[in-house]
Amino acid sequence: MDPSDFMALGVVVVLVALAGFLAGRLRPAFDRADADAIRDAVSRQINAFLTDDASVAFSCAAPRLQRKYRSGNAFIAAMKTAYRPIYRPLAYRFGELVRAHTGPTQLLHVTGPQGIDWIVSCYMEEQPGKEWRIAGFHIRRAGDRPPAVQAL
Repeated sequence: MDPSDFMALGVVVVLVALAGFLAGRLRPAFDRADADAIRDAVSRQINAFLTDDASVAFSCAAPRLQRKYRSGNAFIAAMKTAYRPIYRPLAYRFGELVRAHTGPTQLLHVTGPQGIDWIVSCYMEEQPGKEWRIAGFHIRRAGDRPPAVQAL
């Protein structure tokens, strides 16, 4: 092989590596079924909060939260005091599904009970059987500095 063959081979190797890298970066981290299941879990829990259905709200929580609160009523009581904007939103809409240090995080744009706008990060946890549950929330006023996340 002469030097031009090595150069051509090098260019091909670089292009293949670049294509592989870009394919991995451009491929969504979660497929449509996961994204839909995540939104469904969040919607079910918010609807349960709005109707004071402690059983359904608790069933949408990840096992670690269920161990911490031990009952739907205790879980609802904590949500009423610590997470009022998500417990009684006047309105909400889904934002991006992002990757945080904890894993998939569904962002919500929420108008709380006093009309204040909030950004809610819903930290999700996948269960056996591809079921998604909510592992926690981070609530911040809209316009405040967001936590570090990477868009998917």
